[in-house]
Amino acid sequence: MSEIYISYSGANGFKRANDKGSLSGKVVSYADFKSLSADIKPGSADEYGIILDSADVQEFIANYEEESIFTDAEKA
Repeated sequence: MSEIYISYSGANGFKRANDKGSLSGKVVSYADFKSLSADIKPGSADEYGIILDSADVQEFIANYEEESIFTDAEKA
């Protein structure tokens, strides 16, 4: 499986990152982000760089209702 990089900002939501080096904020695994996300307030200044395994795409979509950042192949 391959890694997918996602930037999250409390103010702007989720955005796809080109590579690990372009992640901003605190860089965490998807598992760690799931634990942290309950405490993040919408509109906050919190920023996270999320490293997501491609096997977790469907779970991510189900949990965060954000699928536009993934390609059709990644969603399959």
